[in-house]
Amino acid sequence: MKAQLKWLPKPLHRLFFKLIFSFPIHLLIYNIKKNQVLLSFWLLLWAVISGQLWKRFGASYLFLDPEYLNEVNGWSFMIVGMAFGGFIIAYNITCYILDGYRYTFLSTMRYPLLQFSLNNGIVPLVFGIYYLIKVIQFQLNYEHETLLGVFIKAVSFLLGILLLFVFTSYYFRFTRKRLLRNLAENVDKKLKKGQLQRVNVMERLHNVQNERVTITSYYAFPFRMELINNELPYNRKAITKVFDQTQLNAVIIQIVLLISLLLFGLFREVPLFQLPAAASFFLLFSIALMITGAIFYWLRKWAITFLIIGIVIWKMIPSENLFDPYHKAFGMDYSQDADYSLDRIHQLGDMASFQADSLKTIEILENWRAKFPKDSPPKIVFIASSGGGLRSATWTLRSLQHADSVLDGQLLENTILFTGSSGGMIGAAYFRELKLRELQHQLSVPIHSPKYLDKIARDKLNPTMFSLVVSDLLFRFQTFEINGHRYYKDRGYALERKLLIDTDSILAKSIFDYRKVEYEALIPMMLIAPTIVNDGRKLYISAQDMSYMTLGRPYEKNDLGLKVRGIEFRRFFKAQQADSLRFTTALRMNATFPYITPNVILPSTPRMAIMDAGLSDNFGVSDALHFMYIFKDWIKANTDGVVMISIRDKPKERKIKIEEQKGKLDQVFAPISGVLLNIFTLQDGNNDRLLEVVRTMLEDRLDVVDFRYLDVNTIDLHQEASLSWRLTSTEKVGIARAIDSEFNQKSVQKLKKLMRK
Repeated sequence: MKAQLKWLPKPLHRLFFKLIFSFPIHLLIYNIKKNQVLLSFWLLLWAVISGQLWKRFGASYLFLDPEYLNEVNGWSFMIVGMAFGGFIIAYNITCYILDGYRYTFLSTMRYPLLQFSLNNGIVPLVFGIYYLIKVIQFQLNYEHETLLGVFIKAVSFLLGILLLFVFTSYYFRFTRKRLLRNLAENVDKKLKKGQLQRVNVMERLHNVQNERVTITSYYAFPFRMELINNELPYNRKAITKVFDQTQLNAVIIQIVLLISLLLFGLFREVPLFQLPAAASFFLLFSIALMITGAIFYWLRKWAITFLIIGIVIWKMIPSENLFDPYHKAFGMDYSQDADYSLDRIHQLGDMASFQADSLKTIEILENWRAKFPKDSPPKIVFIASSGGGLRSATWTLRSLQHADSVLDGQLLENTILFTGSSGGMIGAAYFRELKLRELQHQLSVPIHSPKYLDKIARDKLNPTMFSLVVSDLLFRFQTFEINGHRYYKDRGYALERKLLIDTDSILAKSIFDYRKVEYEALIPMMLIAPTIVNDGRKLYISAQDMSYMTLGRPYEKNDLGLKVRGIEFRRFFKAQQADSLRFTTALRMNATFPYITPNVILPSTPRMAIMDAGLSDNFGVSDALHFMYIFKDWIKANTDGVVMISIRDKPKERKIKIEEQKGKLDQVFAPISGVLLNIFTLQDGNNDRLLEVVRTMLEDRLDVVDFRYLDVNTIDLHQEASLSWRLTSTEKVGIARAIDSEFNQKSVQKLKKLMRK
């Protein structure tokens, strides 16, 4: 190497040689070469923070805008900084245990682990700088934070790291005291008794003698490079002693981290203990990284094979033999199972039930009609709201508030049914309950107040992901009781609890609690229709009996061989106390985000798994049209026509982009990804065809009014709110102002004109 660089000036030659063969550069290259699994933790964090992974779900917000005690401030960033510092320490300890034995000169230093960590800090340093830059950009561009505010948050983050480093440095100094020295010596004695472990240690130490590495210098605190003497004598005793002490420290830190997560999980409902979700993830990653390091230390080349075999064995063991893994529907009885078979599905889909349920619904329609003058047929309104997480919940509420205000508070007077998916139904359910409270004179603030928009738009992602980390991914042990039945406090519970807190618990009801007020047409009916994963059917959840939604018209025989397209929840799970299902649980079942909101498993044999309604119809249009089809004769005879309000969080059409030339790998996955990316376009196409058919059946007395958060002329992917349970300040403002767009104002005028006919 020296010979190849003789053309460089002598000072630069020395500097270059000193740099290339320095300890920090050597460790960086070695980690890239040997410790790819450890570096993958950093890569995964980078992918999340940069938005390359789970961007649509707003995962990066957890790290760029951490919330603590409902505030994003210096305290929240300090906590995240401390957790990030813990992750750095876990990374360095793991690297030291795996590779520290190779560097014999460390044993001559007073603080070998500290010196190793300083020189192993290139990856953490680069990542930390990148993370801080992303935080500053996000706070300035999306949260419109002041320079002083950004400075405070950045300094708080760095202070959190510093505090953790100071704490651990004092801890490591303490380990040099006699107490922990004795503990380390005991560890050494135990290792000597265990032949397998001791052989592993000794074999590694033996290899050191044959792996002399040329390292010219190392970084020494605070800002200097020190030369290294590579001719130091090999000191097996000193190296073993340092190794034993470091291994003991690693075990203690793992225990502390696990106990910390356990305590945070135990007191998760105490606001003070509800860490920012980013901090929870850093703690979880620290544990996972150290466990991974331990596996690779003891098993070495067999580690990957061991992990694969472990996953296969875990998959083969029936889950019932380990623990109760199911995320349950709160309020239901799981002591007995419903028979989930084709025979029972067909048995419940009989014409007698269809006829009885349709006649009962006609009574509701008659009660609704009685609110209007006999000689003046009213418009009957259906409201379908699309899915889309918190952005849809907020946009739906905003649209309903505005539409109701321009109609002088009479929107729900004319509305008979709510349908929809995911977050949209949460916003609709909140508005419907507010209207009920208003009618019952229980509302202290006017229903059109921005206060309610602020409440529904509050963060739901942080407590959900915090519960995922401290409970669902490790151990669920806390339970709560409803009607004598016990359930785990999983992340579904955390989401529901936060929703109830944000909405002053006005949705704390069972689905059956709405049966009477819906029957009296005091408020519109609501049809919640999540998708059954097992067979793709819909699960129709309503306070009313709606078996007619599962097939065709109730008065006709099924002589066309039609498939039963859905299952009526209340009738199917009657013995499992379906009426006691919590209303918020029904909404959550309808809004199941993969990996974020857990799949609910219902008490049946085999188990029935539930997913988001958006899998079948993200916009709720098909269910509303099916209801119109069933009762088209009554609608034609008793109303002045139908107005369907479609509240969407995305445009029906997007501008066609010029596709860049795809690589070979992109071309392989293009057919599959193309279908997945256009699933909502396919749903819109099916819904449009149904609209044409039903409008013809209603003799052209069907009008559609669209409210769109974004339309084809205003959509900007860089400004579109993420599909998440978290909104930034900018996104909240954008959603509130979207009602003033040219498209939506035309829709408002169209609605006013239709309702005045």
